[in-house]
Amino acid sequence: MTFDLHYGATPSVEPTVVRELTTPPALRLLNPEPDTIDFVVEPSWDERTVVSLGDNGAQFFDLWFWSLAVAWGLLPAAVPLDTQAHTLWLWAQPEPDGRLQLGLMRADGDEPFDKARALAGIRWREPRADLVHRLGAMWDAILPSAASGEAPAHEANGRRWRKPWLSVAEVPSLEPPPWPLPARVAWFYLLLVRHVEFGRFSEAFADDPVGWTLSLLKGESFALDATQAAWSMLFDDDPPGEEAVRQIQSVCDAVRAGQEGFRAANKRELFQACMQVSEACRDAKAAIVQAIRPRLPMARGSHVADGQGRRAVVIDVRGGHALLYWEDGRITREQLLAACDGSNWRWPVAHGPRFDNRASLDPIDQRRLRCWELDASPVDIVCPVCGYPSTDDVWIEVQDCDVCGFGLDEAVNSLLAEDLTETDDGQWLTPRLNEARERFRRTTWSGPEDEDVDPESYRARMRDPRYRVLVRAYMAEWDAWLNEPDPERKPLEMWRRWNRLRGYPD
Repeated sequence: MTFDLHYGATPSVEPTVVRELTTPPALRLLNPEPDTIDFVVEPSWDERTVVSLGDNGAQFFDLWFWSLAVAWGLLPAAVPLDTQAHTLWLWAQPEPDGRLQLGLMRADGDEPFDKARALAGIRWREPRADLVHRLGAMWDAILPSAASGEAPAHEANGRRWRKPWLSVAEVPSLEPPPWPLPARVAWFYLLLVRHVEFGRFSEAFADDPVGWTLSLLKGESFALDATQAAWSMLFDDDPPGEEAVRQIQSVCDAVRAGQEGFRAANKRELFQACMQVSEACRDAKAAIVQAIRPRLPMARGSHVADGQGRRAVVIDVRGGHALLYWEDGRITREQLLAACDGSNWRWPVAHGPRFDNRASLDPIDQRRLRCWELDASPVDIVCPVCGYPSTDDVWIEVQDCDVCGFGLDEAVNSLLAEDLTETDDGQWLTPRLNEARERFRRTTWSGPEDEDVDPESYRARMRDPRYRVLVRAYMAEWDAWLNEPDPERKPLEMWRRWNRLRGYPD
């Protein structure tokens, strides 16, 4: 799969070969046969233009990406839709009055978009919001929502396509940030890596090794393609990952060659090959993202918006993580390019809230922010309930917070587990987290009073009155350290205090 979109260029079209439309044409996707989808524009220079998007997926996804590019304002943008005889170019570019100029032209030869010679074409103008609404309806009619659980409407080459990310019509109207267009497009491609779903991952390998393998490798191929496309927007040389591309193709060829008579004895070897390819893809993507990050203008003072249009300002950036201060007064620590699910994306915007008064934060969030700024936790994890840092040396060992008992193992990557993220009504702290904070404020313990725990477990020992006395002293020492930090002398860990109380060695 390739990403054959062209940004920033505008066409040079002779007025004599272009039909100017006074009203926008109808745009439809039809599924005339199980393995094909047709893109229909009516009226066109003829009665209508029908483009078969084929069965290999490339043009299908390119048209989808072009639709998203229009929705996100990544303009000008053009996409080639190849036919057997000619190349058809579909493009959109902004006009001074705020509307979009759109066109479809039949070009001669393989010239670049800005040099292509038009043989015939149509052109029209309409507000971007109207076009986005029409594109959303077009895609919604052919692809069900990934979250709906409906059967996919299109299947080809052994894989199924669901509607990725979110409906085009659901993209909020957001003004672009003062970033160069290539940087905005690169951000867009990196988000796509996380948000396009390929079907059949739920099927067990043992039940369908061929289908499982092809789906897995198709997903790996797409993610690598999207990451390499982001690279190509910011670098002139070839991106890393060509060896991973060859490995994907090699395994896919081997699977397809033996698909009919696939033997059970091959399963282990095939599974190991898939895991090796996945590891190679992960390494390539990591290398690309690491190289791209310094070229993205995401820095302290930048602004982002979420899927509901709420805005935040970046108050700190470290590696792939950022601290965000939201307009409702909350703070979060996130991997901006690795959202948890399809609705939890972050998009750069031109303006948002200002952060100039940390005293307005909840005291717990003030403590969390101070811990992050001072690298108080070896694993960079700060409890979202009590605001004290985890003192574990390895993130995989992180379990319950040593102070309040909150389950940090649920929140290693984002500090908020999936059921603790934003709710549909715009509330950040869900009832579970709100209640845990209130209990901590009253008792220093986040769990309910009637919590059923194993008497022999460490969690039961954490509720021992003697442990709670140690916790209060521990909290006081951390509060003092945050006021006068000494990187060489941090407060003694809770597990050491507990062992010493009972006479055990460290």
